[in-house]
Amino acid sequence: MPVETTVGIQTRYDAINLALTDTYQRAFLSNIRSDKVSEGSVGINAENTVRWSPLLRTTLGWRGDLYSATVDSIFDTNNSGHVQASIGSPKFSLVIGPFAKTEFFFGAGMGMHSNDARGATISESPTYPTTKLSASPLLVRTEGVEVGVRSKAISGLDTSVSLFLLNQASEIVFQGDVGDTSASRPSQRYGVEWTNKYRPNRRYRSSHVAQSRHD
Repeated sequence: MPVETTVGIQTRYDAINLALTDTYQRAFLSNIRSDKVSEGSVGINAENTVRWSPLLRTTLGWRGDLYSATVDSIFDTNNSGHVQASIGSPKFSLVIGPFAKTEFFFGAGMGMHSNDARGATISESPTYPTTKLSASPLLVRTEGVEVGVRSKAISGLDTSVSLFLLNQASEIVFQGDVGDTSASRPSQRYGVEWTNKYRPNRRYRSSHVAQSRHD
């Protein structure tokens, strides 16, 4: 049976200067908070695709992510700090077809999203230092599943329709009035995604994505 294995690595680094100030008619009044954030990440991934037959293939994959962030809070050193987190995410997909240039697919797996690094090191309110706050996790788990169909039956048109469900353990909320962050409750999203990519000739391609989601 034909087998294909792919491995990869991804890295990124950001140096960010952030500030939140009180203004009136665009005139500066006072500082609420100011931070210097350094954040780096590295991800490794591997996937294995097996073609069990001309009409059936499966893909099993895994991705690991490591994030490290340092926050230097200019006006409140108690909100400065260093935080590091790692997470692993398995994934699976199954494809049946093609039948007349049309195939059906199913996918499920885990993922993650990263939170604002300031929320992962915060310990007190920038505007009310006596108010103690709990830090949010730097990385948050997500789980998703989708099922759908895609087709190239029409020349030059690549179209797909899928139903999806996405669960997130939490989402961070930034409160602009006071400059702090907090982790909110878990969330669930589900809906329909319809994607079309059309290439009338080899030099031109247009695409359109229509989504219907409900939180």
